[in-house]
Amino acid sequence: MFHSAVQRIPSHAVVIEIAPHGLFQTILKRSLHETCVSISLTDRNQSSAPFFLRSVGKLFVSGLQPKINKLYPELQFPLRSAAPPLSLLIQWNHQDSWKVAGLPANGTGNDFEINLENPAQEFYCGYKINGQLLFPPSGFLVSIWRVLAEKVGTSMDRPITFENIVFNSVCYTSTQYVTKFICNINTSGDFEILENGNSVVTGSVRFEDAEMFKTEDKVSENDKVYTQAEVYDRLRKVGYEFSGSFKSLIEVEVGSHWGSVAWHENLAVLLESLLQLEIFPNLSNQALLPFRIQKVTIDVGCLRDVTGQRIRTHMIISRDKNLKLVSCTGIEIRGVQLLPVNCFGDFNPDSENIKANLAAESLPNLLLGFGKELAKQNIVGSYIAIEQGILGLLNDFAVNTVGTIGSRQTSVEFSGVVSGQKVMGLAKFQAGTVQLISVVHWRIPDTWSLRDAATVPTAYATAYYALIVRGTLKHKENILIQHGDEAVGEAAIAIALNMKCNVYTTVSSAENKQILLKRFPALNPAKILSSKCCHNLEKMIQEETNGKGANLVLNSFSGDLTTLPIRCIAEYGRFLQLMDGGFENPHNRKFHETTIGLSIFLKSVSFHGICKDILNSSREEDSKIVHNKLQEGIGLGIVRPLAMKHVENAQLKDSNWLQPRSPGLTKIVFEI
Repeated sequence: MFHSAVQRIPSHAVVIEIAPHGLFQTILKRSLHETCVSISLTDRNQSSAPFFLRSVGKLFVSGLQPKINKLYPELQFPLRSAAPPLSLLIQWNHQDSWKVAGLPANGTGNDFEINLENPAQEFYCGYKINGQLLFPPSGFLVSIWRVLAEKVGTSMDRPITFENIVFNSVCYTSTQYVTKFICNINTSGDFEILENGNSVVTGSVRFEDAEMFKTEDKVSENDKVYTQAEVYDRLRKVGYEFSGSFKSLIEVEVGSHWGSVAWHENLAVLLESLLQLEIFPNLSNQALLPFRIQKVTIDVGCLRDVTGQRIRTHMIISRDKNLKLVSCTGIEIRGVQLLPVNCFGDFNPDSENIKANLAAESLPNLLLGFGKELAKQNIVGSYIAIEQGILGLLNDFAVNTVGTIGSRQTSVEFSGVVSGQKVMGLAKFQAGTVQLISVVHWRIPDTWSLRDAATVPTAYATAYYALIVRGTLKHKENILIQHGDEAVGEAAIAIALNMKCNVYTTVSSAENKQILLKRFPALNPAKILSSKCCHNLEKMIQEETNGKGANLVLNSFSGDLTTLPIRCIAEYGRFLQLMDGGFENPHNRKFHETTIGLSIFLKSVSFHGICKDILNSSREEDSKIVHNKLQEGIGLGIVRPLAMKHVENAQLKDSNWLQPRSPGLTKIVFEI
């Protein structure tokens, strides 16, 4: 009978056992549906009142509303004035102990300092560039290694791996003062080194037994080598003033495939010797320093001899250009990216036109004349003597602040007269000479002046290369062009409108918007937004394209601002990122540090980096396509001169012409 009755109890029911003892609790829990709640009001093994009150609480938790006021005497109102307040009766019950989760330990900060008067650190005095004592990149790695070992309570004999190391600036040292650093290492292994509150080095570090590349021994007795004196003489000529243990390269193979290094029982010096082998074949006319390293793997145990009793005094180090790897026994450094280091010396107070010189170096889009003859090259047709003309400088010539890794890498656009024929083109400026690239020069229409022509090559060549060669722009596609009021932006708009594309663009001011509309009447004013406040850009593009987005995006934003145009790209779209100068230009550092989610690639989009002077190193077939397209565009009227300001030779000594340009002005020209 009991079992039959229990089977009739529905699911989600609350079953209350009223008895002197909860005798049926075991049977009920076994017989009832799993969603039912069984509650006993008494238990002879426990105190009656507390157990009963806990059972009443279970009834309340189960959704019932027991009238607990029936358990207490009825109150007589009004209360006596001497009635104690209830708050005194309410206290915390501490009879039970509970485990409390502690706050997460995000990281730790450790200070370390460099004192060149300290005998253990005085060897750093041998690391000097352009007359300045600098703290070497290898010194940072060893310091981080030491901090991590102290943090985890281990020795520095364990294998260690560094990844994604970024050197944000160079750090000066001196025998006159102590240089202090703060090293923060998170539990994830990410680290940051600070000097005076400024981030100097970032990356990640961890102890692990990493697998290393197996490289073949490339040493041959027949190899031609540079001696130690020859190696450091070449380094000295571009600004390296190494001394002491930092002159550890004994010899370097002519092709820089391998070298021999002396081991001074100093890991910082050995790491620096490996970096010197990577720097040596990349020397130009400036000292170079690494600003990014992909990975460094170190196993101290592999550095020891078979007996384990002594350290090798000499060892072979190798370099693999294809793998971007420099290594020796127990150490591998991969993916070193170099930048010229700019250590400014004392300025000359007797220099004339200092104000004009400094302003000229920080002026964007300055068209500058060079009074030097073009360097003759061993290539047929590459030397063209310009009888008269105008030269231009790309917008990547700027003064860097003291201590910042940077360079002055410039390319030149020109126009002039060759054998009675007006031409314009692109040239490469390096080491005080102007080397003309034979593939990229064009005939100038009779209706253009040389001044007009000097504004065309860089902007339109870059635009054609980006949109046609890399972006494969098609007729009537949707295209977003950032900064349409700048030189490359204007050229891209002209090309896109000729292909009947639906153009969206941004400008820096309302005045520039009107100038752009006057130059391109076919533009829709509603599709021109301010680059300073373009939060409505994504909404407008998605609405206009019915949620599809832009087929091609020509972007010049950097850092966090890159995410906005990325969200505007359509499925199978192409994202073109404009950059100043080369990929290693210091102005492009934000691009290296910008991260995007991988979800965007699920839309089958492609990303392309476009340098404004990419023609200097692009493939020959790409240069020919650009050459033909630009010449064709001139004939069809697509390519038109940009707005410019002409400066007379007499004005060059006056710095007034270097003042900020007026709206719509993209170039400044003067003749040579």
